[in-house]
Amino acid sequence: MRSFVFTFFVLALFSCSKPSAENIYTDKNNWFDNGKDINPQLADVFYILPTCVFDWTDSIGQMHHHASLTDEKQRAAMQPSYELADKIFADSANFFAPYYRHITMESWKTEETVTERFPMAMDDIRMAFKHYLKEWNNGRPFVLAGFSQGAKCVIELIKEMDEQTYSKFIAGYVCGYRVTQQDLQSKTLKPAQSSTDTGVAIAYNSVTKPQGMNPIISGGNQIIINPASWTTDYLPHPLNDSISVQIDSINKVLIVLGIDEEKAFIPSLEWIFPKGNIHLQELTLYQEQLQKNVKQRINSFVKK
Repeated sequence: MRSFVFTFFVLALFSCSKPSAENIYTDKNNWFDNGKDINPQLADVFYILPTCVFDWTDSIGQMHHHASLTDEKQRAAMQPSYELADKIFADSANFFAPYYRHITMESWKTEETVTERFPMAMDDIRMAFKHYLKEWNNGRPFVLAGFSQGAKCVIELIKEMDEQTYSKFIAGYVCGYRVTQQDLQSKTLKPAQSSTDTGVAIAYNSVTKPQGMNPIISGGNQIIINPASWTTDYLPHPLNDSISVQIDSINKVLIVLGIDEEKAFIPSLEWIFPKGNIHLQELTLYQEQLQKNVKQRINSFVKK
């Protein structure tokens, strides 16, 4: 009897510490709420958050390298990113965005720590995406969008799509993360070539000079498109009256000219974002272009 009770207790404890997709993402608290009802006439956007938290210690002194699903301070730190993405990517679409146990900022210090810790974050995203498709999508076309760590997740979701899911896939916005040659072995990961092609990945990384690159985020990148023009040529294109953007043909990154790199530089984060790196501005810098382009690609998909 004692053995049975002990076994039951262990199983129960294990099931609580590793909840299934069904009891994580059926809980509406694990989804960002923008206060809007689902409109069946619109396409969907499934958005994945970037890194928003640092390593943290819980009440018993244990160090954590993944975001909490329940900590209110951490959730508050995530809200601005969700709200900005809702405004950019889902101006005229349904917006779905899960909270997930993304890896912390310190995890990006080495390739090894990213490789070790990222699988938990990706498992959450797979579960959330599966739940979204099963319970909420109802056959509507959808956009994937992610920034930084979220963009890394987008790449994996595109690579793993089956034929039925891919048939509803409008485009994937891979903002601020690399797409490697190995990633391109997937039949479903296709580089965007224009402003209206669909079933493609729209990928870019931005610096003011090649020395500003972070090799973990943009090293070895293979695909690039210029949001200032939605072309893949190597000419400079005006973003606004003072800033132009040009593709570096060697490193496959965007060289942004006319921006004050000193204002974008954060000394405390130099270890991940050296001077010349403008990764943290990669949504706001192209906000207007991204907002318009999502609508263009949705319209293009519907017409096809």
